[in-house]
Amino acid sequence: SNGSQMMVICSGNDCGIIGGTAYVDYVESVSSISGVVSNSDTLHATCSALNCGIHGVALAVILVQDSGRISGLSASNAVLNVRCSFEGCGIHGGAAVVFSSKNNCSISNVFSNNASMSAVCSGFGCGISGGSLYMYQVSGNCKFSGVTSRNGVSKVTCSGVSCGVIGGLLYVVIAEEFARVTNVSAQNPFSSVICNGFDCG
Repeated sequence: SNGSQMMVICSGNDCGIIGGTAYVDYVESVSSISGVVSNSDTLHATCSALNCGIHGVALAVILVQDSGRISGLSASNAVLNVRCSFEGCGIHGGAAVVFSSKNNCSISNVFSNNASMSAVCSGFGCGISGGSLYMYQVSGNCKFSGVTSRNGVSKVTCSGVSCGVIGGLLYVVIAEEFARVTNVSAQNPFSSVICNGFDCG
């Protein structure tokens, strides 16, 4: 995906952009995928509803399992902007996201370069969650190596309880059951939050 532009204006729960410009749903049963690239893609969402906004964003891998292999994922120069109002709205996952990996899988060389993300929002838990590179679950003897976020920028202006930036620019949520995560780095990150509310920031 090179230079794609996506824009959504919507009102409804979970509405917006789901999966982004480069999207891999399942990698399983000894499957192998390499060289998935998102370059200079732009995503905009304006919405008012529960959890609306951008989910998965420029490069998304949802499930890697059962000896599936992925290598060479790269999201460069992604631009993500959201204006929204309601609980949980905003940007979920960042410029490159791997949601779940389990059962002897292998994921290597995942990069997010020069991601620029901004959210203007009001609502409980709204803003940016996950940062420019986001891994939700690594389990079941999976190997995760060579994960890098470079020059990521997150900016949020928000009002509401617990709004702001959640997870920073490189975010690993769960690693369990003999999972191995190595060589994970965030280089030159920048986050800023202007907020008005309880527990915001």
